Amino acid sequence: FGFLSSIAHAAEPPLIRLGRGFAAEEQVWLMSARPDLTPNQGKKYQLKQILFQANPERFQAFLAGELDGGTAPGLAVIFARAQGVDMKIVANICLEAAGKEWFSTTYMVKDDGPVRTAQDLKGGTVGVVGIKTATDLWARAGLLNAGIVPDRDAKIFPMGFPGMGDAVRTGKISAGT
Repeated sequence: FGFLSSIAHAAEPPLIRLGRGFAAEEQVWLMSARPDLTPNQGKKYQLKQILFQANPERFQAFLAGELDGGTAPGLAVIFARAQGVDMKIVANICLEAAGKEWFSTTYMVKDDGPVRTAQDLKGGTVGVVGIKTATDLWARAGLLNAGIVPDRDAKIFPMGFPGMGDAVRTGKISAGT
């Protein structure tokens, strides 16, 4: 049986199911867009990337055995490990910092709206992709740094990223990230 199993594996490379999000730190999408960057793809392994709106759904799929691995922001991994999720961290591919050479989180506001600084969010609503995601924690830290207490002085509202631009334009949220 081992011989037949070896033939089956040689004929069909193993499938790797990889969960990922939309965030800029997750450049693994290039592996699907440009398979030439990963020359063993299709030969030594097959890759199926599965896109998730937010981290909770990605971790649920991992726990259910629907994923073999995936990407996640460091903060989400810390929360998941603290809650007992059995996973291994094998790489870190992102550094967020100020400057043109680095990735930094961007907040959407109306061009002609009242929000110009974080202090202007008092009494407003900030859209984030999910509670306890990196965007949620960054938004909360920014509000606290501006002297605004999240969930008391400003609301945090989880929503899908694709709808944030429209929510900002129509005034449903004051800012989105």
